[in-house]
Amino acid sequence: AVVGQSPEDQRAIAGLPIKLNPRVINYSETETTDIAVSIFIEDKEIARQTLTLEPGATGDAELIFTPTETGVLRGRFEIPADRFEIDNSFLFTLNVAPQIRVLLVNGNPSVQPLDNEGLYLQTAMIATTPSEEAESDPKLAEERELVRSLIVEDVPQSNVNQESLDKAEVVILANCGGLNPDQYKLLREFVAAGGGLLVFPGDKVNHDAYSKQFFPSPEIPDQAFVAAEIVAAEGDPNNSATHFQLGAIDFAHPVFSVFANSEQRYLTKLKIYRHFPYKLPEKRGNTWPLVEFEDGSPALLESVYGNGRVLLTAFPLNTKWTNLPMKPEFVPLVLRMIGHVKRAADVDGTLVVPADGTAEFVVSQDWAPAEGSVKDAAGRTTPVEFQRSNSRLVGAFDRTVEKGFYELEVTGGQAETLHRGGHRFAVNVSPDESNFLRITKPQLEAMLPSARLTTIDASAEAQQLYGSIGGEREIWRPLILLTFIIIGVEFLLSTLGGHSLDNTENPTTSQRLKDIAGAKWVGRMTGSGFRELTKSQADE
Repeated sequence: AVVGQSPEDQRAIAGLPIKLNPRVINYSETETTDIAVSIFIEDKEIARQTLTLEPGATGDAELIFTPTETGVLRGRFEIPADRFEIDNSFLFTLNVAPQIRVLLVNGNPSVQPLDNEGLYLQTAMIATTPSEEAESDPKLAEERELVRSLIVEDVPQSNVNQESLDKAEVVILANCGGLNPDQYKLLREFVAAGGGLLVFPGDKVNHDAYSKQFFPSPEIPDQAFVAAEIVAAEGDPNNSATHFQLGAIDFAHPVFSVFANSEQRYLTKLKIYRHFPYKLPEKRGNTWPLVEFEDGSPALLESVYGNGRVLLTAFPLNTKWTNLPMKPEFVPLVLRMIGHVKRAADVDGTLVVPADGTAEFVVSQDWAPAEGSVKDAAGRTTPVEFQRSNSRLVGAFDRTVEKGFYELEVTGGQAETLHRGGHRFAVNVSPDESNFLRITKPQLEAMLPSARLTTIDASAEAQQLYGSIGGEREIWRPLILLTFIIIGVEFLLSTLGGHSLDNTENPTTSQRLKDIAGAKWVGRMTGSGFRELTKSQADE
């Protein structure tokens, strides 16, 4: 049986290789097998690999696929046919997005490399050769592949306008202290519409301007753009003895998960010589810390605004304020931050679910009111309702009863801004259905705790001793037939017996049977006057 694994539940990027890992189980208890695993994308075979599996063993293949077209692609893992056909393929979909367009706004394009924060960030986004330390860790080396998914445009602060923002999915503010209120408004609108924003403040930033002009949200009075206040910077960059270090880090977060469970203890040896403290309100609302300094103050904040996300550090990414750019985790961290805040698809959702599972969908809030329907593998159409949840519209579909590809169609928006989109997802049988091991009586009793359970041994040996299951005959049918036969005999005796030749008014049943056995009834019926003589009568 081929049982997965499905690709990671994230958008693939056109031109960026993605790993596909089909998993195959050999349920045989006695035979080792060599089995070929093929990968098909849109019914075209793109790769094949042979696995050798011992009895009861599970094997994973690893194949690389580089998508060249965007959209939701249908794929499947496939093994040669056997007697149980339904688990010879595993279906999946890939949501392939175009390359990410990044607008890097450099607030200090200095000729001095140590002061030019934009130079560090641009190097991180275009570098394809990892350092020796990063190359020794396969996880960090793999993150370098994200560089191929980026299209970076480096602009000065004066070029932050509607035209440049319309082309971008992610905007990075690198030590930008020269933005005006109109540009702050454009950036807030950009994020509210689904764009991503990274803010790295440095010595060119006026903390009062950010707190009073940038972070509030006049456009949405009941929601702050960033629910925090930034205060004057602290620390001496010329005195390394006064540095700060990171304390609590949310390694479960998508930005930091690549650094989790590593012997290298990434991010724990960073030194921050100067930083901007953040003050959070008691009711944090849409802003919370992802990383804290050792004293518990925020080092990295995340904020959700409209359909977009914002990540803000407490320090710039240059070597004057921190040694982070000199560490192997610098490039993966920047790329992960970009990947986390990038613009989400207008229609997105589950890519693979098991049979009887629930597929969930999210739609941009700009599509409200939204309506949708799902066409299942058999061509049946089921409506899907969408409801508002935070900054998105969410819907669900649970009629995943058949294996196959399902298609979601969504329409939404007002008459003047009508939107239309779709999504595909795959449904597979549960891997447990491929396991034909006999279930035991204790397992059945555990599954049916309230039932009175009787088990029957239907093995071939038992049926040979006691007869086959289902071969028994019901006894009530022959009993009814026997009853009718007895009734018929009685009727025959009563109608054909007549009067007794021995002048007996009430002959017994035995006498009647003797009359029939002696064939007297034949004589009576033929009128021959035949009667049976006793031995003494015959002698006379």
